[in-house]
Amino acid sequence: MTLVAPETGRQVPADQLSRGTQDQIFLVQRLELARMLDPSLGAAPLLLDDPFARTDPDRLRLGVELLAEMATDRQIVLFSEDPLLAAVAQETCADCVLLEAGGTC
Repeated sequence: MTLVAPETGRQVPADQLSRGTQDQIFLVQRLELARMLDPSLGAAPLLLDDPFARTDPDRLRLGVELLAEMATDRQIVLFSEDPLLAAVAQETCADCVLLEAGGTC
């Protein structure tokens, strides 16, 4: 897969981009696959395990906004240990429910 790098305007192989950018590409692919595989208006929940682990705070906020918008049509369950993600989700999505698991593994 290649993408146009905004800095240069040139196509660049995805494996030459930062790990955070690669994670964003993979998230977009998963979201689109879920949409294509479930044409029933999002009846099946979408489970995501720490999709923003290597994302900078600005892109994290944009990603959470995207998921909050998608959550109007389908249930999205997001697992993470990142307190910043939890804070951004609470600020961004009034209808989001935050569950905190206590203890250590």
